[in-house]
Amino acid sequence: MVIFLIVILVVLGIIVFQDFITRSIHWLTLPPLFIGLLFYNIETISIIDVLFNFLFISIIMGSLILYLRIRQKEWVNPTKSFFGWGDILFLLAITPAEDNRSFMFLFIGGTVFSLILTLLLRMTTIKIDTIPYAGMFSVFLMAHLIYSYFNPQFSYYKLLN
Repeated sequence: MVIFLIVILVVLGIIVFQDFITRSIHWLTLPPLFIGLLFYNIETISIIDVLFNFLFISIIMGSLILYLRIRQKEWVNPTKSFFGWGDILFLLAITPAEDNRSFMFLFIGGTVFSLILTLLLRMTTIKIDTIPYAGMFSVFLMAHLIYSYFNPQFSYYKLLN
């Protein structure tokens, strides 16, 4: 299990580096991330959880498209100027990260973390025109995985109970 965690952390580190430096991630990093997360969590999640997480991401992306349609008053391709393909594929690659309920909180937490970090970076001398979402989310996911490794009972869903 530790070897899968190490592979996942290395791949996430590569994604952070790529997204912050080039504002893009290479698709070859995503299959090892997906497979690593799947095998790392093989005892705690099921294929049904992964499919529900995939459905959750699909609903979020569909809602984004509808929102942009209403806001722009025409059909807009969100991958042109709002959200990159690397970010979408990254979100699909991390679907085995948690069970369905915890994944929703992981997604929200990672997104809020990305937005707050972007605001903090913009308040400093660092100029950011676009948000390196996959890179920032990777930092959040790395912290989550390390914390969860040392605290195996941790679950976002349990925080609400």
